[in-house]
Amino acid sequence: DVCDSLFTSGLIHRLSSIQVELNPGIKEHSNLIHKLLLSGFIYSKAQINRSVRKEGGFKDFAEYVFIPSFDPETFSKINLPKSIKDQHLTLHKTYGKDSVSYSYKEPNFNPKESQDFKPRIIKYSTIPATGVMKGLFSTDEVIKAKQSILNCLAKEQTQFNFSSAAGTAPKNTQRLAIPSSLLKKLEPSYSKFISGIFNNKDFCKILFNSTRTLSNINRQAAYQLNLEYFNGKYSLYSRIRHFVDLKGYYLTRHVDGVDTVLALVVPLNPYSSSTSILTRTTSARFPQRPRYMNNQKNTGSFSTESKVSMLSNDLYLEETDDHRDTKTFRINKVPVSPGEAIIISNPACYIYELTNIELAINKSCIGHALYPPINDMLRPVLLVDYLILKTIDQTNLENNEKIICNTTELYD
Repeated sequence: DVCDSLFTSGLIHRLSSIQVELNPGIKEHSNLIHKLLLSGFIYSKAQINRSVRKEGGFKDFAEYVFIPSFDPETFSKINLPKSIKDQHLTLHKTYGKDSVSYSYKEPNFNPKESQDFKPRIIKYSTIPATGVMKGLFSTDEVIKAKQSILNCLAKEQTQFNFSSAAGTAPKNTQRLAIPSSLLKKLEPSYSKFISGIFNNKDFCKILFNSTRTLSNINRQAAYQLNLEYFNGKYSLYSRIRHFVDLKGYYLTRHVDGVDTVLALVVPLNPYSSSTSILTRTTSARFPQRPRYMNNQKNTGSFSTESKVSMLSNDLYLEETDDHRDTKTFRINKVPVSPGEAIIISNPACYIYELTNIELAINKSCIGHALYPPINDMLRPVLLVDYLILKTIDQTNLENNEKIICNTTELYD
């Protein structure tokens, strides 16, 4: 139960090593070994052979010492104490080629197969409008995608500072961006595979029409479209990006820009920290003023002078410096299994006809976040934004951007 809680709480990727007494002949123990290997840990077969009990009441039990599987060069980029890094390097040298890792069948990453993918979307919340896409990747494809990103990380990366429509995030250099040109060069089959999925017009059309229904409020009809953006002059664009977040990275409450119609978040590390959905609540009562975990400025709230704090595992507070305005939000971490994607629809996008009141509600009462700061030592993630913009020549786009279709082709 204690080990299972590491997965449900998202703490599993915080560990630099874990030692557990296990007997692979017991089903529950065998399942735990499988989950740890799937999560990117390895162990030494020679060490197990030396420690296994040969007789007695604990026959076939052994002390398994699991460590993260990423190589010391990648591990050296993580902001951790030198003692832990030295320990990891020593264990990797000791394990050598004898280490046991997750065994999987090398995925084909066939672009033709990716173009035939049809999304299956399960609604998660209405305010804000979110869902979970089931079966996007197989488990083996997730593991291979993770390796592809870490291979690129070892070669090149750039620091990335997030900014929202409501203001610029504070300096937080714990998110590393993987250049799309490098990904195409080092991992061409994976790059073509994801392009085949996310840049496919039929896929995008299904996704767009499905997420419109996620924007229902109080069981009313979906937001009406502003036909000004469906007059043949606008197109749907995709922006595909890969990041590696380091331990301690966070994004406080924010909403996407008005040109973004929806976003997909695909964790590429099984059981890693998930995106949080925030909704305003007035039911929380506090006996005393909370003590802040930190004084970071809010990365995306509409009061850029506000501070944020986590009051408990499920409550989040924003407060202005002069204490005149305090907002409390309920934190709901979206549960995703390996290979699934989080869909975040943006009802504040300008393609919807919103009243000023509806727009104000969207801006002040909802949002999404990566908060509290992540526990993962390394969190590879795939982000796909879909934007509605005026049609321009494809040659003027960045490497990670593509025109999918004219907006007149999006809905029935």
